[in-house]
Amino acid sequence: MNEIHKKGWNKTTFGEVCKNLNLSEHEPLASGIERYVGLEHIETGNLHIKRFGNVAEGTTFTKKFLSGHVLFGKRRAYLKKAAIADFDGICSGDILVFEANEKIIHKKLLPFLVSSDRFFDFAVQTSAGSLSPRTKFQDLTKFEFLLPPKEQQAKLAEFLWAGDDVVEKYTDLEKTIVKSILYYTDKELFYSKPKKELRKKQKLIEYCVNKPKYGANAASKPYVLNSPRYIRITDINDDGRLIETGIVSIDSENYEEYLLHEGDFLFARTGNTVGKTFLFRNSDGISVYAGYLIKFSLDVKKLKPEILEIFCKSTTYQRFLKSVVKVGAQPNINAEQYSNIEIPLISIEEQNEILKQYSYLNKSLVEIRKNLNCLKQIQKQLINQIFGG
Repeated sequence: MNEIHKKGWNKTTFGEVCKNLNLSEHEPLASGIERYVGLEHIETGNLHIKRFGNVAEGTTFTKKFLSGHVLFGKRRAYLKKAAIADFDGICSGDILVFEANEKIIHKKLLPFLVSSDRFFDFAVQTSAGSLSPRTKFQDLTKFEFLLPPKEQQAKLAEFLWAGDDVVEKYTDLEKTIVKSILYYTDKELFYSKPKKELRKKQKLIEYCVNKPKYGANAASKPYVLNSPRYIRITDINDDGRLIETGIVSIDSENYEEYLLHEGDFLFARTGNTVGKTFLFRNSDGISVYAGYLIKFSLDVKKLKPEILEIFCKSTTYQRFLKSVVKVGAQPNINAEQYSNIEIPLISIEEQNEILKQYSYLNKSLVEIRKNLNCLKQIQKQLINQIFGG
């Protein structure tokens, strides 16, 4: 990638190009606002808001934002949550609402500035608090960067958004392939061959070698090489994979009983991410798991962990979640409820065949994700070149 020449660019502070809005809306439905955004709705590394809550279902949020505003997660800034809104709504108080000063910066360039690594690093450095660090706008205003002349900003913004459009198209293709794969596996999991009759079912606990176990109730500390990684709910993305940013270790010497082993399966038990799952593999490195997660260790002679992983992406699992999660301020599913999930009874021979076919179908998904990751890397490098030091 050719180096971007910055001759004629001016040193600028964040406070000059942006203002923090604190608009309030106490009756959103009456004002025609139907959606709200919490930190859990903003995906790490994605400038688009793909998920949101419905105001009609209840929320205590009152901070208002408008289409075109940039939403930035001020709590745990190391999670790198920043996105541009394409609808009006209300959001959590842990989200800062930025509006571009269009006299100085092109409004379509601001989201990329906010998503640059230097800006996130500055936000982390200015955060205060141990368990739930937060940054403040007045601190962020001091962030310095080189800003191109106004006539160059529009071209840069157009170029960056064109690249983002390609990333989004690959992301949509990835989701389409995932749905196709799950449609196939749904049929294989729940219907037997050759009569295509519904399979018998067995409770999850009957597939386990021991009782489910809750994770460690301990704080985290900065990660040091060769120390165990501390896996929390926030470290697992919606696809059941680990997020490779904000890695921490456990702040305790007594963690042996929480060490994870090949095939251990984790369920999230509380909060807005209740029901999220993660299949641990030794390739993930030495790891322990936090208290808001529940570990199930399977008898692989009865149920392969990969089959359970596929099951937890099915519509049947989603119906289970809706049936047991209690509506309230803190949704929760306990170990006993997870233990009673009914899993299709499938012979190991059939499980192996399903996984074989799944692996074959999954190759195209792996290739798409490989290309998508490459595109994201190029996009990130370009953003960092523009707004780097």
